[in-house]
Amino acid sequence: MIRRFLPTLFLMSQICMARVITDTERGQLERRLLDVARPSVVIQELEVSGALKEIMPELAALIGVPQHKPWHPEGDAYQHTLQVLDATARRVYETERDKLIFFYTALCHDLGKAVTTALENGIWRAHKHEVVVVPMARTMLERLGVEESMIVIICKLSRHHMDPAQFIRRKEPDSEFFWLAKEIEGVVSMQTLIDFTICDQQGRGVDGPLTTEVFPPVEEFKAKARELGVY
Repeated sequence: MIRRFLPTLFLMSQICMARVITDTERGQLERRLLDVARPSVVIQELEVSGALKEIMPELAALIGVPQHKPWHPEGDAYQHTLQVLDATARRVYETERDKLIFFYTALCHDLGKAVTTALENGIWRAHKHEVVVVPMARTMLERLGVEESMIVIICKLSRHHMDPAQFIRRKEPDSEFFWLAKEIEGVVSMQTLIDFTICDQQGRGVDGPLTTEVFPPVEEFKAKARELGVY
């Protein structure tokens, strides 16, 4: 039996009522995210004030979206997103723009779970959420006034954030590694994709993001990509 969690039409109605923010408001939001050690606090402030539903209904829709507990002990898809956001904040970046790209990717990468999560044989799954996320992320980022060059990178990272770990778990052939390299070529490097995948993996802690930087499937993917000359 398959039971869908959130009706797509409900989310669409929320998106239609969303408010476009000004450049000044976006600048203030970004400055606040950059200035705190745990940017999840900023998002939670928006949630409590009601502003999150007004400007980022796609993100607000993740509140309460269930996940498979053995894999996601942190809670729902929203809590996972907040942990990934805090994990990205711990990394070192060359520029604030690079940091904001990871911040926005953290906020966007699992938006698709709001419309794909379903109960299948007693397990909550979100098949193809990494595919449907692309138009959802673009819609939200354009509403926020994020520049196009950043949106392209964020959407690409969101689309492929699962690949490094999943390629190994699914035992994908070499041809898939070459396909992925071609898919992200000219937009993001394989290292950048791996770095975000690590942040995503870290967002599964019971009491906050995991601190480990080493996840065996990701390390195996990295070694394989290097062996094939696509790293």
